[in-house]
Amino acid sequence: MCSKPPVNLKSRQERIDRSRSTASPSESDYRHFASAIRRAPNEASVLVETATHLLKRYDDPGYQRSYNQAFTNFPKNVGFNNDLSAAQPDMVEGLDMPEFDPFPVREQLGGAATVYSGPQATTLPHLAGEWKGPGKDMILAQTQAGYDGACMVYGRNEARSFLESPDPAGHAFISTFTTDGTTLNIFDHYSSESQGQVKYHQYPTSNSFLISTYEDFKKSRRQLRNLEDDAKVASEKLRDELNEKWSANHRSPVSPNVPAKAVDSADSNNYDYDDEEDPNNQLLAEYWTSFPTNDQYDSSVQISATDNVYAPPSASFQEINQDESFVQIPASSYAVFPANDEDDPFIQVSTANNGYASPNGLTFPLVTPPQSSEDTSLPLESSEDIGQSNGRGHKRTRRIRKPVVIVDARKTRRKYEG
Repeated sequence: MCSKPPVNLKSRQERIDRSRSTASPSESDYRHFASAIRRAPNEASVLVETATHLLKRYDDPGYQRSYNQAFTNFPKNVGFNNDLSAAQPDMVEGLDMPEFDPFPVREQLGGAATVYSGPQATTLPHLAGEWKGPGKDMILAQTQAGYDGACMVYGRNEARSFLESPDPAGHAFISTFTTDGTTLNIFDHYSSESQGQVKYHQYPTSNSFLISTYEDFKKSRRQLRNLEDDAKVASEKLRDELNEKWSANHRSPVSPNVPAKAVDSADSNNYDYDDEEDPNNQLLAEYWTSFPTNDQYDSSVQISATDNVYAPPSASFQEINQDESFVQIPASSYAVFPANDEDDPFIQVSTANNGYASPNGLTFPLVTPPQSSEDTSLPLESSEDIGQSNGRGHKRTRRIRKPVVIVDARKTRRKYEG
C-alpha cells in the first residue's frame, strides 16, 4: 500500500499492451486452457497449463527459465531480507552465467547476480513468477513476488554500481507476475533512497482475466509474452554493458583492439615498420656516418667484435657474379654490428666506397675478417664500378675470389638478397 508508481509506469503499460507480430492463439486453444484450469486440482497443475499455453519459448540456449529454485547464493541481511529464508520464486527467467563471458560476473558481483550455485546459474534475472492453486491466497503470492522483485532489483543495482551508471531515479526495469490460472497480475519493481534508507517498491502494472472470455485470454497471453520479451532485452543490454566496460578496462594501451595479456606475451620484434618509421634505419644511418671516409681502398677503422658479431677466421671474398647487383651473402656467414666497443676482439671494416647500396638508399661497407697467410683479397677496379654494379646496368665487376662477410641488415626488417 505504501509503494509508489514508477516514473516510467505509463510506458511500461504501453509496452506490455502492444500488438505482436505472431499469430494469436486460436479459440480452441482458449477452450482447452479454460477447461484444464477449471479442473486443476493443485498448484502444480495450474503451473503446467499456464506455462504451456501462456509463456513464450525462446530458441536462445543461453536464456532459460528455472522452476522452484531458491536464491541460495543471495547475500543475507542486506536490509529487506534480514533473518528471512532465501527467496524461492516458482519461476525465474534469465541469462545463464556463461553468457556474461568475458565479464567474471560471479567474482565481481557475487550472489547478488548469480543467485544460486552452479556453472549454468541464472544470472541477473529481470522476471519472476509466482503461482497459486485453486482457491489459494493471492495476497500471499503478491508478497512472495515482492520479495523476488526486491532481490532482482538489488542485483541490478549492484551491476549498475559496477558500471558507475545507476538507473534513473524511480524507473522500473524488473517485473514479476502472479496467477492462479484465472487471473494474471503484473507488477513493476524498483528501489528508492531517502535519508540513507533504501526502499523497494512493488507496484501493480496490469490485472487481467484468463478464462472469462476468448478476448481476455488473448490479451493476457499477449501481455505476458511482451513482458518476457522486455525482460530478455533488459537482461541482454545489461550483460553487453558489463562486458563492454570490462573489456575496455582490460584493453592494452598499446593496441586498443588487443587484450593487455596478449600484448604482454607478444614479441615486440613481430611488429613490422615502414622504412621511414623504423628506428633501426636511423640508428644504422647514424652509425655509418660516424666513420671517416676517403678514396683509398685499403683505409679502414676498427670496431669491436662483440658477441653480436660473427666473422669466421676463414672468411674472405667470394666471386661476384657479373649478372648480380649485390654481393652474395653465404647462408652460414653473416655479421651484425655491435652495440658497444668494450674490450672485445676487433675485426677490420672497410670504410671506403667499396660497399653495396641497399634498396632503401643506405650504403653498407664490406666487413673484412683478419687476413691469414693463405687468404688474399683484391680491391675492385674503381668506386665507379661499384656504384654502377649496384644499378640497373649491371656492369661487369672484377671477379673477387672466396666468400665475404657483410653486415646483416635484418634489423631493418628487410632481407637484401643477391
